[in-house]
Amino acid sequence: MTIIMLFTLGFTPLESDNVGEEYAWALPIQKNLLGIFIPFPTFFVASMIAYLFSQYFDVWFYEKISYLTDKKFLWLRNNISTMTSSLLDNTIFSIFAWIIFNPNPLDFNTVIFTFILGTYILRIVIAILDTPFIYLAKYFVPNRMND
Repeated sequence: MTIIMLFTLGFTPLESDNVGEEYAWALPIQKNLLGIFIPFPTFFVASMIAYLFSQYFDVWFYEKISYLTDKKFLWLRNNISTMTSSLLDNTIFSIFAWIIFNPNPLDFNTVIFTFILGTYILRIVIAILDTPFIYLAKYFVPNRMND
């Protein structure tokens, strides 16, 4: 759907000279739609790069912590691996989306303090809040799969 939308945005609508007064209201909409959809491909690519690295790291780190704790302390494994991989994901995405792929790159300090740390705090809160749900899910999983 997004690809179709991007192709559609490539076609400029009629100019104001060719449009009657009854459709003049629609002319500014093209500019607004461009503002919404043009950055999407860069965000998508930045997101996929960040996802690839952070998910592989999350699984590896969780297993490493699981091995070191002899598969105990589920809350610790969950929170430390999630918080660390979230920081990695957030950092990679923000650097790619706001500095590398951005035609008007933002200042590195702005990216760190606004996009990386600002959203990372929210991710920490979510990681802490999901811990009871991890234990609830463990309760419903058969014992042979619990660790």
